[in-house]
Amino acid sequence: TNLKIRIQSDMPEFVQEQTIHLSPRQEKAVEFLITPNKYQAPREYSLFFILERMGQLIKIVEKKVEILPVKVPFSIDRTDEKVLLKTSTALQVTNEGNVADTQSITIPVSLWQSLFTSGGARVEQEQGQRNLVWEKTLNPAESVTLHYTTNYRIPAYVLIVILVLGMFYLYAR
Repeated sequence: TNLKIRIQSDMPEFVQEQTIHLSPRQEKAVEFLITPNKYQAPREYSLFFILERMGQLIKIVEKKVEILPVKVPFSIDRTDEKVLLKTSTALQVTNEGNVADTQSITIPVSLWQSLFTSGGARVEQEQGQRNLVWEKTLNPAESVTLHYTTNYRIPAYVLIVILVLGMFYLYAR
């Protein structure tokens, strides 16, 4: 006879069905591969294994499955765009865990970069290293783009003006 095994759950990835053929007094092991969504909220879920033969319910077995909280460092994808002494950087920051999390996004910079960088980050010094730091709270699978710009054009313009004035002074003297 054919035995239908159904798995029901409030997690859609877990809902499955399989029909197997069994002879009288025969035993058979059946495997189900169940992979939850990596962003599935952490808590305890119930799985119901429903056994049916010829449309009639034979047995319901309940099993508990616990999804644990996963907190991992935010992933950061960096894109730089450089144009004539100016670098614009975009950081795509994503929470790959399954719970909301607050983390510090830290980008190391030199002293000169920290002086000529703008973009909403605070500059912190830790063990002699300067860093741009943002504090962000992200939900599971949420992304945010952080922008900052390092602009050396103004100091270059000031240096050029000083050189031109110095040359003019030497010429006019």
